Order: sequence, then structure tokens, then C-alpha cells
Amino acid sequence: MRRYVRVAETIIEEALGLRRDDVVLVVTDPVSRPFGDAFAQAFANRGHPATLMVMPETRTDGADPPSVVGGAMRRASLVVAVTARTLTHGLATLEARREGARILSMPNLNDRLFLSPAIFGGAEMAARTVRAAELLNFAEQALVKTAKGTELHVPLGGWRRPAGADTGEVTEPGVAGNLPAGEALTAPIEGQAEGSLVIDASLSGGIGLLTGDVVLTVKRGRVVGVEGGPQADALARILEERDENATNLAELAIGLNPKAEIIGNMLLDEKLEGTAHVGIGNGQCIGGTVYSNVHLDALFKKPTIYLDGEALVEEGWLCLGPKRFEDHATYTPDPLPGPITLRPGAAVTAEDDHLRLAWTDAMGRTHLTRVGTGVSSRLAVRVYRALQAGPAASSDLALASGLERDRLARVLRMLAKYGVAEPAGPDRRCGEV
Repeated sequence: MRRYVRVAETIIEEALGLRRDDVVLVVTDPVSRPFGDAFAQAFANRGHPATLMVMPETRTDGADPPSVVGGAMRRASLVVAVTARTLTHGLATLEARREGARILSMPNLNDRLFLSPAIFGGAEMAARTVRAAELLNFAEQALVKTAKGTELHVPLGGWRRPAGADTGEVTEPGVAGNLPAGEALTAPIEGQAEGSLVIDASLSGGIGLLTGDVVLTVKRGRVVGVEGGPQADALARILEERDENATNLAELAIGLNPKAEIIGNMLLDEKLEGTAHVGIGNGQCIGGTVYSNVHLDALFKKPTIYLDGEALVEEGWLCLGPKRFEDHATYTPDPLPGPITLRPGAAVTAEDDHLRLAWTDAMGRTHLTRVGTGVSSRLAVRVYRALQAGPAASSDLALASGLERDRLARVLRMLAKYGVAEPAGPDRRCGEV
């Protein structure tokens, strides 16, 4: 117990940003009670007693807790959920976040996981996680492949569907996260993903480490086929027993924590660098539009993932360097239709040589992204400042920014890719590049 309390105290210190006025709630169940008690004791040791609620174990990952627990979560400002099944993807968590609660979820804990060095990934891992989420955030399409035969086409929607960076820090109002951390994720555009996935590592929902491959067939954004051995049958039964949205392809994510390992516990498994996973069921909790009372994760190894034709991961190796979309010269010189304007709601700061775009990710965290790199950044500043005067035709923008027409068109398309500028009229095809 004392070891658990020491770990919990470190988590409070490093990840939760405890405030003097925080209303703290620790949610647990009989299976995870030792860890819930450890957090309650750790908060008390800091002179900040927490309310401890012990609820019945839920049936599946992503199912909601009893309504009395959900109500308490909405009234708290900091929730630590240590339960046998994850509450991260439930409606109660989403509603509590909307009320401003910070939520740390650590489901299915055991001694090996809670004492793992992967719990604290460090600043370098957090930076990689944010960079990967940034790349997912501005991508329109993903292609997922593996040597075992996976080929899945996944529409992402660009900046209109924010990605998420699970860095483990739960310090901003409305933020949710896990420990161990190290996951970049996004909710695909519903009803459009097509292809097949070979799952060869682990499955949540109580299934754990795989003894054989499980093949998922996806059509129109739904899992329509599950093939393999007994573990595939177990997954199919879970999906059949839940609601009509249980088969929704809800998530695409990659792991970025080099200290993680695959042990049959998805909280740790999915964070391992060089892996990827999909979520099935509820996607509302991470920025999607489809709700289900279940969220299951399916993990596979050594993925290759292309974003708009450029590698994010190649056979498990990360490719987080500069990308084509950050260079204005890679865009078509065709002009955007009609007058151009700054997109309402885009939070942009102009420095001397670059723009900074603030965006809120699917986990509730705020990030600052540099618009373009090198020369592209400097040109973006010139065009942005010209647009601050109001909507303008390309000819007027060329005069105001001092750019020739083709170069201006490329910069405008780059700004549209980032969600900074768009056509002023009804024909707003700003996602086209």
C-alpha cells in the first residue's frame, strides 16, 4: 500500500496541477479499490482530502457509471478514475469535461502497471505526442497498412475534426487523460472508412493478449466482419450484445511511449511506441459524432500509416519530421474561389517571421502550432496581415502582400490547410489543396 501511495503522490505532483480550491473526487470499484484508496490517502497526505466513491464494476469498457457517480463527476473539478473498466469514453466523462472537470482515468490497474517506469514518459515523449497529434490534426486522409495484410482507408477531415494528444498532464479545465501516457489519436469521419485490419497484439473488453490474429473488415465506417479464433468470437459477441453503434470505427491512434510494453492491459499496451490501434464503438469522447455505450481498442504492431500520402509511421518507425503541407511550394498555384477572408474563430498570433495557431485538441488540451516552416512561415505572416484589413480578391492581396499571383495562391492554400483563411463566399472549399 505504501508503494502505491508514493506513486499516487508523484502523479498528483507531476500530472494533476492540484489547486487549492479543487473539489477532488476519486472513483473506484471493488476490483481496483487498493489503487483508489492509495489516491485518497495521497490527497489526504497533501492536506487536500478527496471524496472517495466506490461503484459497482461496469460490464464493458466505455460503459457509464451509475448516475449518482456521473453527477458527482460533474460537480468535481478534478476526477481520478481508477476502475476495472475504463470510464474515459463514457458520456459521464464527456459531460463532466464540459462542466470543466479535469479527469485522469487509469483503468484495469495491476501491480506491474502501476509501478511501471512507463507511467512517467517525460518531456521528450510528450513533445513527440503533441507533434504526432499535430500531424493527424491537419490531415484529410489516412492509409493504414501492415505486412500482415492490413489496408484501411480512413477519412480524417483535417482541422475540422481535431486530433488529440494524451501527454498525461491533466492541468487544464475540461482535459481528460490517461497514465501511462503517450498516445496521439483522432476520430475518423463517420461512415466512410473502408478496408481490413489484422489485429495481432491485444484487444480490450477483457480479451487481452492475442494468441492468433483477428481480422476486422470495415465498410462505410463500420466493423462488419470479425474473423479468427475464439478471441475473434469473443469480440464479435461483445459487439453483438451492445447497442447499434457498437461497430462504429471510432478512433485511429498511435503509441509514442518507448517505456511501455504489451502485457494484455490496453492502458499500457496502446501506448507502446511503434504500435497503432483502432477504437470501436463510442467516438463522442474524442471528438466524433457517434455515441455507443462501449469503446473497445484493437492493437496491432509495426504499422505503416500515411497521412495525405506522406508517412507518419513506417513499419513501426516514427516519421515526425517536416511534412509537405508545411511548405507553401508543395501546393497548387490554382487560386481559391472568390474573395478570401480570415476564418472566423481561428486563434492566430502574428510574430515577425511566423504565425502561431492555437487549437484545442480532442482531449481538451490547447496547443500552439507554427503555420508553415522557413520561408513559408514568413510569407504566411505577410498574407495574414494583408487579410486583417478584411476580405479581399487575389489581385488586391497580391498588391497588399507584395507577392506575385502564383506564390500568393500557394500561400493561401497553405493557410486554408491550417484553417487560418478561407473563401469569403458560400463556396468555401478551404480544405482543398
